[in-house]
Amino acid sequence: AMSAPGVREWQAVQAGAADRNTRSPRATGSLSETVAAAVDPAGRLWVTFLQPYTYVYDPDGDKVRVVQFRGAGILQPASLFFAGGDRLLVTPGCYEFRTGAGSR
Repeated sequence: AMSAPGVREWQAVQAGAADRNTRSPRATGSLSETVAAAVDPAGRLWVTFLQPYTYVYDPDGDKVRVVQFRGAGILQPASLFFAGGDRLLVTPGCYEFRTGAGSR
């Protein structure tokens, strides 16, 4: 089960998406357009919303880390992919980051 802070963050994202949809005729209401996510080898969920921050949740749903990626500047991840061990690939730019995610 997700911890209370995790649930509140998801609810805030959903509420924000619904609010944007009422103001924009082109909005679809789908969170898939605003979220990038991946699961690391240790079973932690890495998820990015509209802000340039990525939140990391353990298998129990507790938030354990907040990350801001930097390449040529601050990155707003469009996709996340674990390429074995603790190597996380982030686009745009196909940057590679070491996360320490290979161990618990």
